[in-house]
Amino acid sequence: MRIVYSRRWLIAGFVLATASALVGIATVRTITATRQDDFNRARAAGERALAQATDVRAQRWAPGDLADAQDAFRAALISERIARASLWPIPDFAEATAHLTYAGTAARRAAVAAGHLETEARTEAQDVIADVADTLQRHAVLGPALGADARHAASRARLARDQANLFYRDGEYELALARARDARALTQTVLARVEAIGSRYADEGQLGHWRQLADDTLAWSRRTGSAAIVVSKVDHRLTLYIGGRAVQHYDVDLSDNWVADKSHAGDGAVPEGRYHVTAKKGRGQSRYHKALLLDYPNAADRRAFAEARREGRLHASARIGGLIEIHGNGGQQQDWTNGCVALQNPEMDELFARVQVGTPVTIIGATTARTVDDLRLSAAGARD
Repeated sequence: MRIVYSRRWLIAGFVLATASALVGIATVRTITATRQDDFNRARAAGERALAQATDVRAQRWAPGDLADAQDAFRAALISERIARASLWPIPDFAEATAHLTYAGTAARRAAVAAGHLETEARTEAQDVIADVADTLQRHAVLGPALGADARHAASRARLARDQANLFYRDGEYELALARARDARALTQTVLARVEAIGSRYADEGQLGHWRQLADDTLAWSRRTGSAAIVVSKVDHRLTLYIGGRAVQHYDVDLSDNWVADKSHAGDGAVPEGRYHVTAKKGRGQSRYHKALLLDYPNAADRRAFAEARREGRLHASARIGGLIEIHGNGGQQQDWTNGCVALQNPEMDELFARVQVGTPVTIIGATTARTVDDLRLSAAGARD
């Protein structure tokens, strides 16, 4: 009886031990599977976050955050291998999962930062490109008046703007912004020249000089009862005075560099100062219907030219030029002459009949302060 009893207990103990072992194994498998599932979910989330960050080009826009995410993801995979190689029956993926969690957070942070930075770059590039285009368009009408340096800068700015537009179209906003900024920097040379031009037409000393020239001419006409001419360049207008009274106004075409005072041959500028008609050229005597030849360069012009060459403001090879006329063939809605003043042919006939050799002709910039916008409108008005 004792033997039978002992065997039963032994069998029962074996069964219990086996059951306990099976339960333990099942528990280990369950815990392992749960931890594995947690790790797999964290890994999948990390991979999605990294993929999203890559899609929004975080490598370019947020490389630091993306590198943190990638380093953490690699650390997670190493921790996983170490956990699986452990002698402990239940792998501990806690450290690996923590790395994956951080990797996902860093990758999402990189994606958000990249999105913001790319949007900022796209918006700024768009604004700078538009600003450059506006600057070039607004001041292009001044043309040769800008001078060689400013025109060259404007040409380079247009090229940089075009490159920025190409980069922008291809979604390369950072490169687009860089080229747009280059273009804007180049436009500063243009704007500096425009400011210099504008300051001349806003300087009270210069305006006072022009007003004095016009007033002296009117006083002479009033005193002598004779004809006199005043040309206001900014207004693109020639006024005929007789006895000090304005009897006729004529719209005129000028040269494309009319905003400047003529300093040498080939500068395309219209001279400023007191001149006189030295010859009347009828039909067949001038290539421009009829013409009134002026005494440019006069003594004041020669002194200014010599001083400019002496001070190095003009090249030693520069020449003073001449053959400045008031002539016909005007009304072309553009400034096209070579330093001359052009009227429409019927108006030239009227003027030609009312003036004589010796008639004073005073050419001024303006009598009241003008802004750069006024100068642009005046130049553009000749082209409408």
